[in-house]
Amino acid sequence: QNNLCKNCKRPGHFARECPNVGICHNCGLPGHIALECTTKSLCWNCREPGHTASSCPNEGICHRCGKGGHQARDCHVPPPPPGDVRLCNNCYKQGHLAPDCTNEKACNNCRRTGHLARDCTNEPVCNLCNLSGHVARGMLYAGTASS
Repeated sequence: QNNLCKNCKRPGHFARECPNVGICHNCGLPGHIALECTTKSLCWNCREPGHTASSCPNEGICHRCGKGGHQARDCHVPPPPPGDVRLCNNCYKQGHLAPDCTNEKACNNCRRTGHLARDCTNEPVCNLCNLSGHVARGMLYAGTASS
């Protein structure tokens, strides 16, 4: 079948019949999509809802260790090893995280710029191997609720 499930981006079924639990890209919780999410977007600085990083009244959280009081560039926790495959949630490239990203926003589905995932007709790209045609469902969203 040429149709892809809008929930898991795999062929063979529709979203209403999908055996995979949908995960919200906004809050990281299962059972709904970002478009239907009632959780406010989280501030990239403190991970709290209700404001943006530019107007954040709270102390920031280090994006390396998750603790307050310092930024990742001043963190005493060793940086990830060179083979670390964490990707920026904005541009899906390695080497930095979304709060430090200066690149154009990329599609959550295919990682190309110029459109949003809801309008994407391209094959999905796997977060683990970076190849299209499948997604790593178990690992894809690990830790997103806290990132």
